[in-house]
Amino acid sequence: MATILVVDDERVFCDLLKTVLGSNGHEVFTAYNGREALNLFSQHRPQFTLLDLRMPEMNGIEVLRQIRTIDVGGAGIDERDRSAAPDSYHRCQRRRDDSDRMGI
Repeated sequence: MATILVVDDERVFCDLLKTVLGSNGHEVFTAYNGREALNLFSQHRPQFTLLDLRMPEMNGIEVLRQIRTIDVGGAGIDERDRSAAPDSYHRCQRRRDDSDRMGI
């Protein structure tokens, strides 16, 4: 199963997602702020990160920018997935291109 990092300043939301995702066999790490998220991301290199954009101290956009410096090329969809779901790949790639243009 997948390794997932859930980042949200609402502890109840993090705990709920950890319970639901964990009960489906995923390994779930939770962070309640941006600094904790970056630390856990560096330690565990999750396959997926669910990130709240509105958090105090360090917002989700800043966390995403720093994650992308830690794991260059890790954001976005894997090239191997292109043939499995070409429409999804192109939608994700357009979103990735848009985020690159916005500097995130």
